[in-house]
Amino acid sequence: MAQITRLLSVAVAVAIGASDPIEAVDGVIEINQVRALSGGVTPGDSPGFPVTLSQSGSYVLTGTLSVPNADTTGIVVEAPRVTIELNGFGIEGPVRCSGSTGDVTCSESGSGIGIHAPRLFPPASTTGTTVRNGFVTGMGSDGISLQPFSHVQGVLAQHNADEGLVLGDDSLVTDSRIVLNRGDGLQGDASVSFRGCRIARVGGATVSGVTDAGGNTCDDQLCSAVPKRRYYLTRFASPTSEALDACDEGFHMASLFELIQPASLIYDTTRGLRAPDQGSGPPSRISGTIDGWVRTGYPFSNTPTTGKGNCLGWTSDSPDDSGTTAGLEDVWDATESSWPWRFLTRTCDSERRVWCVQDQY
Repeated sequence: MAQITRLLSVAVAVAIGASDPIEAVDGVIEINQVRALSGGVTPGDSPGFPVTLSQSGSYVLTGTLSVPNADTTGIVVEAPRVTIELNGFGIEGPVRCSGSTGDVTCSESGSGIGIHAPRLFPPASTTGTTVRNGFVTGMGSDGISLQPFSHVQGVLAQHNADEGLVLGDDSLVTDSRIVLNRGDGLQGDASVSFRGCRIARVGGATVSGVTDAGGNTCDDQLCSAVPKRRYYLTRFASPTSEALDACDEGFHMASLFELIQPASLIYDTTRGLRAPDQGSGPPSRISGTIDGWVRTGYPFSNTPTTGKGNCLGWTSDSPDDSGTTAGLEDVWDATESSWPWRFLTRTCDSERRVWCVQDQY
């Protein structure tokens, strides 16, 4: 009976728009349109949008939040250790997008973000924001933008005029759908992982900088159903002394032993050198003209012996020193044990492309 009385009290408080935080019977604070417009969801939360969450804890939507325009943010998180259970509901704005992969246009844009948790606390001393089980659609900017150590689970992000999801360091996205956003689908660095996601029909890249943990499908082949590291050969040559810095963020200059079995990796066609008949695979060596510097695992050396020379640990540009390059064999009947790779010794004054492989987290 006491539980029923409390539930009735909650319903009455929501109806009259009371200013004190409203809690469900399990201690979770409820959020809905009436509460958002009334304010007081947490201390310091003003009437209207955005709903400001200034206290750690759990929150649950009991109805969809509708923001009035593309410049309005739905929820701002100003505390660590916040969980937002969308509960099948979500945040909806006025923006609508259309188009196909790489060419998405939206009806309008603005500064509004569906759920925004800015980096307000030192990442090492806190836990980020969890958002799960609902949707964020029609925002003037990003659908969801969260601080480090966050988790997005079971969320649909669509019709947003910028990125679908933006995650801080060491975050995770699972079992989510990201479609019809004008910017990138999912954006972060290599410490951000995603698993079991469908990302499609976005204006930018489906994923940018993040690590594929498997079970994903993307329109532009930037993710895979099985967790494989990506690799590529840089499109432009670099001086030998700059080889260690030639790879994009989230990648590093590869050791041959990281690349020895290309079938266990995925060639990144958006970053790497492309050839007319490569499809989604790597370019071939073309009789030694397409090769790249590769780390050997050997002590720092300038010897002209293939597999040992490494330009003194990739510090030397001298014509008197030597390093090792690798290319994928274009002689299909090659019988050498190194197949599919073929190796060459190059003098360190020759600018070459560089083999890069994704960092492993």
